[in-house]
Amino acid sequence: MGLIQERLAHFDQPEISDDDEAMWKALRPALVTIRIIIVALIVFIGEIFDDLLIQGLSPGVWGLIIGIPTFFMISIVIVVMDKRFGVFNSNDGGMKSNKE
Repeated sequence: MGLIQERLAHFDQPEISDDDEAMWKALRPALVTIRIIIVALIVFIGEIFDDLLIQGLSPGVWGLIIGIPTFFMISIVIVVMDKRFGVFNSNDGGMKSNKE
């Protein structure tokens, strides 16, 4: 029972973070959402425009050529920034700042 009380007490304390960390916490959900949209658009473009050719390749192939590297670049930015700000704490199993 003490563990639950400690966690609830932790929520009562204000979170101390600098401006960069606050901006990252606001930007991160947008980047994650963009990654999901990229995957959906790759599938959508591949299914809808399969009979059209642009410079000898279908739009589905162009979607893969552009979408997969973009997905990985956004993923790398998310991982690097999470490590920089210590957003992910593997001991907790969740999102938490290590700057305490």
